Amino acid sequence: MKSSLKDNIEFTGKNYKKEIVKIVLVNLILLGLLFVFLYFLKQLIFTIFIGIGILVINYFMFSSYGSLKAKIIAAREDEFIVVLSYFEMFINNNKNVYQAFKMTVKYCSLWMQDKIENLIKQIDDDKSVQPFVNFANNFTSPVVGNVMLSIYQMVDQGEEKGQMSEFTLLFEQLSKSHQEDLIDKKRNSLDSMNSFPLIGAGGITILVTFCIVSLLGEMINVI
Repeated sequence: MKSSLKDNIEFTGKNYKKEIVKIVLVNLILLGLLFVFLYFLKQLIFTIFIGIGILVINYFMFSSYGSLKAKIIAAREDEFIVVLSYFEMFINNNKNVYQAFKMTVKYCSLWMQDKIENLIKQIDDDKSVQPFVNFANNFTSPVVGNVMLSIYQMVDQGEEKGQMSEFTLLFEQLSKSHQEDLIDKKRNSLDSMNSFPLIGAGGITILVTFCIVSLLGEMINVI
């Protein structure tokens, strides 16, 4: 788990040691607050809620790195679709694969620019499929590999109409699948929001129950 956490933190561009220090400091503060309520203020209910809060906060802190990593990966694959749209436009305007990639660079993020420039450099040195495979390895989706293989075939066999048609068909399928994924994610996000009122109502109910039990306990002690 430690290596997984470290990988997630470093993937997001954050400093692993600094993030661990931040997590430790947050937990020390929360544990200090827990100690105050338990030993000095004798507030059992608030102590229990702070204890639950510590667990919840730690869960969100540790899971946030994985969530951010997933968002970065998704954003990169979204950008790949956009880059392909520019690439297709340049190809359709009688540019070859090499020229089309060079012309897409200025429309990319810094990360994508680095990957495409590295691809171009590798193509100069290696005329095999390997540069295209290396580029596809920067993404998790296997579809990227299929697209890059199709582009390599355009290089290997020439930008013939058959290869162009195959690439265009593959790109259209990829774009359609991407749009459907975006719609599904939006729908799932909206569906999950419907559960928030129930969670809030449940939390309020638990808090009220604890308060009532505490008041009854104090009344019994007074009697």
